Amino acid sequence: MCLLLTGSPINTLLNMWAESPKKKLRDDFKIIACASFHALDVLVSEDRHTLLSPLVIEACKKVNNRNKLVSPTFFSLIDFLARIEAHKNVK
Repeated sequence: MCLLLTGSPINTLLNMWAESPKKKLRDDFKIIACASFHALDVLVSEDRHTLLSPLVIEACKKVNNRNKLVSPTFFSLIDFLARIEAHKNVK
């Protein structure tokens, strides 16, 4: 995310927090679309309210199946790091 360095930092943060839920969802779906289009295996996020929500993941899978795209596997950052650590310990 790019923040402008002009103006009050408080106003910048307030403007970011005031963004509409539709825009947030649209941005999340763009992230998922890019990951799917580029056939990424994994999508890692800490956004449990939208990006990692079961409804969003299910919608992603339906759209990707319809368009013959592979859906990435969704992980929270903690779960992803735990899997990496577990994989290190196997070797």
